[in-house]
Amino acid sequence: MKSTSKLAIALGSVSLFAFAPMAWAQNQTQTQSTASEPEKEVDVVIVTGTSRSRVALDTPLAVTQLNAQSLSRLSSGGQADILNSVPTIKADGGGGEVAANIFVKGLPSGGQYQFTPLMYDGITVLSSFGLNSSAYDVYYRNDLGVQRLEFVRGGVSNLFGPGSVAGLINYISKKGGDTYQGVAQVEVAEEGRVRGDFAVSGPISENLFYSISGFYRSDTGPLDTNLDTVGGQIRGNLDYRFGDGSGSVTLSGQYIDDQAQFYLPIPLNGATRERLVGNDGQIVNSVQNDFGPSLGFRTPTGNFVSQINDGVATTGGLIALSFDKSFGDSGWAANGKIKYSDYKHKFGLFSDGDGVINVPETLQSFLTNRGLGSTANANFTYVGGGTVAANALFFVRQPLHRPRASGRRRHR
Repeated sequence: MKSTSKLAIALGSVSLFAFAPMAWAQNQTQTQSTASEPEKEVDVVIVTGTSRSRVALDTPLAVTQLNAQSLSRLSSGGQADILNSVPTIKADGGGGEVAANIFVKGLPSGGQYQFTPLMYDGITVLSSFGLNSSAYDVYYRNDLGVQRLEFVRGGVSNLFGPGSVAGLINYISKKGGDTYQGVAQVEVAEEGRVRGDFAVSGPISENLFYSISGFYRSDTGPLDTNLDTVGGQIRGNLDYRFGDGSGSVTLSGQYIDDQAQFYLPIPLNGATRERLVGNDGQIVNSVQNDFGPSLGFRTPTGNFVSQINDGVATTGGLIALSFDKSFGDSGWAANGKIKYSDYKHKFGLFSDGDGVINVPETLQSFLTNRGLGSTANANFTYVGGGTVAANALFFVRQPLHRPRASGRRRHR
């Protein structure tokens, strides 16, 4: 597997808004003309995908926000559990903790974040939006270091993200403050699940602050597949704030080494909807098992051996630099981001059926439906040896391998 890395520098991303002085002058005029009117108090302040505070009444954007407390109750199951609580979004786990399918109301989405890029602190997890078949959440996980989620809905969200046709999913990370803070969380559950999370933050000097968070967990899962979920992530940021309060420079990073289970539907009896009894007389609980290395075939360059036992495996990380600077009362400002990332990712799963007959069938039915003749001219054997009985049932599944080595970039 080859690894490619790319570096993008946002030299042209300094945002000098020519209309800013005009808008500032207009606001000054409005303030003077309404000085005699009673002052209205607005308590709700939101942050859009620009990471700039603004009053909710002054923004044309529809924004949904979830705070850290809400996220802590939802995040253990993955992105699908979180995003299902966001209006206009329907999400399902697909087959496990990662690779959530995201559907937006009114759009013919096939899932996989097609119209809703996933971002952390205004930086996309992947830059090839709409041109890849991997879900963004296989490269990045939530932890206790997330302060809030902002979902900017509607077509205007493309002002803040690449190709954001339906909305922008942006997680804002915690940053250090003047006091030292820390939190730890341990989760122990049945089926061998153990997870530990932590987040710490505080000051380094008068203007420099830090925040570090991460997790590690092990989980055999609800189904005995020998594809255990194990691994973790660590990430953090260093935030330098200008003494005059005009902005900041933030260096952030992430490293992930994680392997997650991925399930697909189990075949059921068509009449009773009960689980099938396998050819060995036992109830079929899963059709995935520890036989990946025995699956393979010859190629012109050598033998290919299945890596499906690794499930959804991701290693790598990113480093990013962000800056934001306002120039006094002039109304002018400059901001930009630069990111370097390098990930290696494998996605192994069994495709649900073969597209011909997606239900259990007899040996003769298997041959007939594919135009392969009769059992008199066929020989069925088990992987470990032995002849398959004539009354045995077949359920065809195809192993699907998606090995990727990706260097991604995003600049703004």
